[in-house]
Amino acid sequence: MGEVKSVKVDNWGVFFLQKLQNFFNKTDYCDLTLQFRDNSQLKVHRLVLSACTDYFNVLEQTCEIVDDALIMPNEFQADVVVPIVNFMYTGTLEFELKMYGKLLRTAKEMNMTVLLKLLEAHRRTMENVNRQQRHHHHHH
Repeated sequence: MGEVKSVKVDNWGVFFLQKLQNFFNKTDYCDLTLQFRDNSQLKVHRLVLSACTDYFNVLEQTCEIVDDALIMPNEFQADVVVPIVNFMYTGTLEFELKMYGKLLRTAKEMNMTVLLKLLEAHRRTMENVNRQQRHHHHHH
């Protein structure tokens, strides 16, 4: 047996994720289409979705599929699914504050622990900010 060497690229995960994001943005190699009630569509990679949640596998078993597009249930419309799918590819959740409750429910439904923790942490920071602002007003 010869000597085995192992060399590692430090930021491989970052580089690899960047590649996946590019494929997602150009819809290259996407093998699943999510179709929403307003007929908008989102092309995704099953592998990326499955790595984050089993939920879409369940939907594929239970929902109607038309022309290779998975018809999304009414409670999962683009306004809530798009930010979550973007999160899967980037690790960043961008959302309008009014969507908070809906995102929280959806994260629970999809059983996405990472996302739940992120949202709950965000709520704590918001509450702290509000508390400080209220506190601030007492002084005047």
